Amino acid sequence: MRKILSFLSMAATLLAIVFFGVPSIADNPNLGFEFSGGYEIVYEITDENGNSSTQTSKDAAEVIASRINYMGINDPDLRIEGENDEFVRVAVNTNDLIDLTTFIEMDATITFTDQSGNVKMDGSVLAEENGITFSYTQGQAVVLLNIADTETFSSVTEELAGQNMMAWIDYNDGAEDGRSDYFYYNNSSQYPEEAQRAAKKLILNVAIDAAVSDSTVPYVGDFEQEEANQFQQLMNAGTLNFEMERSNTVHVSGSFGENAFNRIVIAGLVGLILIIALMIIFYKIPGVISSITLLVYSVAILFVFNLLSIEFSIGTIAALVVGIGLAMDACCIVFERIKEELYKGRSVKSAYEEGCKKSTSAILDTNITLLLASMVLYFFGRQLVRNFAITLLISILSVLIIMFLIVRLMLKLFVKSGSLDTRKSLFGVKEKSIPDITKGETQTYFGKTANFNYMKQVKKAFISVGSIIGVGAIFMLIFGLTTGKVFNFGTDFVESGNVTITIKNYDRFEGLTKLENEDGEITVESVEDYFQTMYGEFGTPDKVHVETYTENSSRTEIECIDIKVEYKNYFRQLENVEEDLVLDLDLDSTVNYEDYVLIASYQSSPLTAQTTILNTLLSVGIAIVVMAIYLMIRFRYTYSITLILAMISNLLITFALFAIFRIEMTVSFVIAALTIVLFTANYSIVLFDRIRELCKETNHGKINQNDRFEIVNRSLASTFNRTAIVTLSMFMPLLVLVIIGTSATFNFSIALILGLVASVVTNTFIAPRLWLFLERKHVIRIKEKSVKRGKERKQSNELEELTIPGIND
Repeated sequence: MRKILSFLSMAATLLAIVFFGVPSIADNPNLGFEFSGGYEIVYEITDENGNSSTQTSKDAAEVIASRINYMGINDPDLRIEGENDEFVRVAVNTNDLIDLTTFIEMDATITFTDQSGNVKMDGSVLAEENGITFSYTQGQAVVLLNIADTETFSSVTEELAGQNMMAWIDYNDGAEDGRSDYFYYNNSSQYPEEAQRAAKKLILNVAIDAAVSDSTVPYVGDFEQEEANQFQQLMNAGTLNFEMERSNTVHVSGSFGENAFNRIVIAGLVGLILIIALMIIFYKIPGVISSITLLVYSVAILFVFNLLSIEFSIGTIAALVVGIGLAMDACCIVFERIKEELYKGRSVKSAYEEGCKKSTSAILDTNITLLLASMVLYFFGRQLVRNFAITLLISILSVLIIMFLIVRLMLKLFVKSGSLDTRKSLFGVKEKSIPDITKGETQTYFGKTANFNYMKQVKKAFISVGSIIGVGAIFMLIFGLTTGKVFNFGTDFVESGNVTITIKNYDRFEGLTKLENEDGEITVESVEDYFQTMYGEFGTPDKVHVETYTENSSRTEIECIDIKVEYKNYFRQLENVEEDLVLDLDLDSTVNYEDYVLIASYQSSPLTAQTTILNTLLSVGIAIVVMAIYLMIRFRYTYSITLILAMISNLLITFALFAIFRIEMTVSFVIAALTIVLFTANYSIVLFDRIRELCKETNHGKINQNDRFEIVNRSLASTFNRTAIVTLSMFMPLLVLVIIGTSATFNFSIALILGLVASVVTNTFIAPRLWLFLERKHVIRIKEKSVKRGKERKQSNELEELTIPGIND
């Protein structure tokens, strides 16, 4: 009774954690750019002579990306645009656009002024290396000046004695319009945006008492802690060797949208309910225990996300799907092992102990392998892959703590209570199939698929998979020759035609009613319909973004709207889009409409997506090698090679299906492919663990090829339930997302579903057959070496006749 009370107390505590933990994680999730959207900033790039070129824009894009990274925004999306590639477009999600753009546009030059903003000296007085360093210690910002020209510095500080000296980064002295950064800094009420930019540039504002002749001078700086590293990185990078001018800033919605995130959450909740129902129906009491801990696991994961401010991106969502699979995997492996022992006639307590013992290696090997892979992905991947990796790391650690330890502890309390000794059916087993070993009965039930010969179906599987890959290759060839695109690439991967429209104070333009729907609102659908009418012969826009917002002017609030229309293919008519829209929307009927309306069209070439693909291929390749090495150590090289071939097979199947059905391939597909690779590893290792165990148990490890065929069939039959439940636990949320999700999430969900199905087919039929082939080759090689060594030993034991000249020569 005491054990039952302990169990109920523990269950109540865990449910209380879930109940009180949900409100703390439900508010204000940190959404990534693909969900929340953000800003697109366009810079016109020229070299020092005022000329534009592709290389100059690429160099500028690298500098811009690094500066955005310094601001804590990792791997922004960048594209090169324009007829001469003279523009760089940056898509970022930021809470402070002014600070971000100011930092991007700063040149690493230092200027010293008096307290009235008059320039007194520049950075040439500082040492060339480490002339200025920034730090933040004991709650104070510190600027350390290493002075090379001490004479000039001493003269200027002597002149400023009794005044304040100010130091600026990239100071604008107002030579062009008479308005310097100092002017804006002191007129913040009239020029709030310019004043904020000036404040970002000000790094030092100190009182000077007397001339300073020291070569090293520390001052208390005028910046925040997070800015210290930003400024230091900026100065280390040096001055810019190109010119940049911000030409436009547009609000854009995420490619998936917040609505898509809400639907993903709903799909996750529905999927969670279905998983809980499945576990309880299939495993009874253990299913109830796993359901409670699954809720705790989910809350714990999201709590850590909030605690670490981890961004919810598409990579995060994919890793959460894998995490759910791992959580269910840890439970199913234990439960299935316990059921197997019960079907052997063991007592409940004995079955529990033996089941836990035998399941440990599979769970640890699976999670350690994926833990190593996620660490590699985190250290070598870019932000999209890193989001996936850090989520997977947290998921694996949570699985080992919550699903591995707590599930076993709760199950142990229930088992030790003795309540299940005479109610074995509450473990999800059929009591009539359990032998009574006291009467000499033996095991007769080995699972629903025990008599199914998996290896006899291998030929059909190879033909099916080969046909899919072959047909996919043919489709790739046909479309590659006819359209130049083997896949239906989205705008993330191809040059696209884009139109941006920014309208301030849009209420004054009556012609905008053509962009409105029946309810008088400008929406994505209404803009799409409008452009379909205008350029219908070139197809429907691939993506439309509509963002309305309010800007504060000096006197009143101004209603603004930003519209972005993306076409997968650029067409010449877009060059005249400004004239077309001005005429059709009657914009020029408003006096000085150019002051309120900005329309631009451009051809855009992706940079970030291509870099992301190359980086993902590199990091995944390293991760696969690391996983293969671990399997080689824990198992044998035949298992490692089989795993690699299984991963390649699953990816080829998914690629082929995308080619055949022309499903659009976007950056999210990269994450889907990564998920498929890791799911394949998870499935394979569980199967390999069972094969290894049966190989050791059969004839004390002395087995032939026929034994291996039987072992593979038995291993597949014994892991069938686990495979079905884990696959369904990942499949159900994705299926719900396909049904209720948006068009943006459809391709991502379909890619994962196809990958799951491909993984099940490959790991059930093809991978085991490949392992059998490799094992046979391995045994033959060992026998050949053994025979060779035997011959060498035999030859070394024979007497050799001594040759004597003239006698026996």
